[in-house]
Formats: sequence, structure tokens, C-alpha cells
Amino acid sequence: MSTSSSTPDRFLVLLSTHNGAEYLREQIESVFHQREVQVELHVRDDGSTDDTLRMLTQIATANRRVSFAAGERLGAAKSYLTMLSEASDGFDYIALCDQDDVWVDGKLARAAQWLAGQPAPAMYCSAVEVVDASLRHIGIHRTCRRGPALENALVQNIATGCTIVLNRYALPLFREVPSEPVMHDWWIYAVTAAAGIVLYDPSTWVRYRQHGANSIGLSPSRLEHWVRRFRRQMDGGAEGARTRQAAELLEMLGSEMTPAAQYALNRFVESQTSIVDRVRYSLTGPAYRQRRIDSLLSRFLYALGRL
Repeated sequence: MSTSSSTPDRFLVLLSTHNGAEYLREQIESVFHQREVQVELHVRDDGSTDDTLRMLTQIATANRRVSFAAGERLGAAKSYLTMLSEASDGFDYIALCDQDDVWVDGKLARAAQWLAGQPAPAMYCSAVEVVDASLRHIGIHRTCRRGPALENALVQNIATGCTIVLNRYALPLFREVPSEPVMHDWWIYAVTAAAGIVLYDPSTWVRYRQHGANSIGLSPSRLEHWVRRFRRQMDGGAEGARTRQAAELLEMLGSEMTPAAQYALNRFVESQTSIVDRVRYSLTGPAYRQRRIDSLLSRFLYALGRL
């Protein structure tokens, strides 16, 4: 956070690209149109085979605040977490960016306002406006009803990656790349919830472009809505992925976490050792999802050993 009101907050924005040439320029322009902040953009290309690298070369040549590196294909989760592990600590805030969205002017200033004065690791995230490929409004996607917490992060991710902003105190928590994150934004949410504070803004500052390659989807029918919600529960990674992520989080953070967080993670992981322990945890454990009906389904899946 800036020490003087006359000095804008400095943001490092991290963007992983993969065959993203179609919408990339528009996204980058919206990053640099952010008011009241100073922005530098670092891009890691994750093995693109389209025109993305040529476009990045042009953009970086024209704008010295843009840097990029071409890397091997790691997948989105490892690509973002690799960048985060290597990020400079000379910035006030670190923000994540997707390749095909558009940021609303004021997004970064809003995050800085929410994070200002936090003396410990802190993360900001927000709702998104879902739009079609031509940026026409579809709906609002809000993921947080009961509040962010580690107990939620054990079984659900509420942090859409393109809305995440971390303060400088959170950065040391991410110097090591996990081997089995369910997804990068889920890992960031869980880590920050275990060792700091998570702030969720119900306002929308990102136009999340919904198209064939990235749809989070607003279901066209009530039946499809419930089918998708069930699939999201089942698709939290491969079977046991959430438990493995929790175990790795416990191992990597260690004393960085509060005693309460260590206890919550230990209980979640160790209760998987037998059917009796899983059933007991599914009935009495504190892990929850944002909707109560989803929490019931999550407890059922935990008892079956599917989480």
C-alpha cells in the first residue's frame, strides 16, 4: 500500500496465455486503462500454437511495462502458480488476469481500497459480470453467500481467478508451487484463508467473456442448472483431489497457519482414513459450501471418500 496519497499503488498483473490471440489485445488494453494505479504486466505463454506469441512481441515492443516469456505447456494452474512463485516483491499488490476478459476501469483501485491497511496476508476477489463473446450482458455470477473461510475452501472455491488481488504480505506464502492444486485460484483461496484474510466483493469489476473454451455458464433451464451444479461438485478434480490439496497445504504452510487452521486441515485430512471417520466428519465437520443444499451433497461425497 502506498505511504503517500500522491503516490499511486503499484500493481504487478500476472497473465498466463494459451492460444489466446482472439481477445488478448482487448484484455491488455483494459488492464492499462485502470485509473489511479501504476501497472506492470508480466505474461507467461503456456505453449501457444496460434498467433499469441507474435502479438505479445508487438505489445511488449510498444509498451515497456509489458514483459513476457514463452514457456512449456504446464496447464493454467501450474502456469499461474509458477509466475506467482517468481513474482517480484517490489509491488504493493499482485493481481491475476485472464486472456479473454475485459476489466472495468477502477477494478484495481477498488481492490487496493479494500486491502488498504491490512497488516497480514490478505486476498481480494469479487463477483463477475458474465458476457457473451461480443461483451453483451448475460448475468451476474456471485459465488459467496455465507462468507469466505478455510472451512469453505476445503470443499469449494469462491475466488474466480481473474478477480484475485493479493497484498505484498501474502506473496511469501506462494514461493513454492504445489504438486497437485485442484486449480490455481482454489489453491490461492485456501492458502490465504489458512494464513490470512479473504475479502469478497459482491460488486462486479470484470466482464467475464463466456464462450466455447471457458464457459462457467448460466444455465438456460432449471434442469440444466441443477445438472451443472451436481457436476461441479463431482468435478472438483480427480477423486480425492480436494483431500490431497488440503494435505499438501498442511505440509507446505506449517507454522505459517493459525492453530485453528492447522486443526481444521488435520481433521479434514485425517478423517479420510476410515469409513467410520468419514461418516463422523460428514455429520459433524465444519467444512461447508456456500449453498446449504450443496453442503449436504458435499458431506455425502465426503462420506463416500470422493473428496
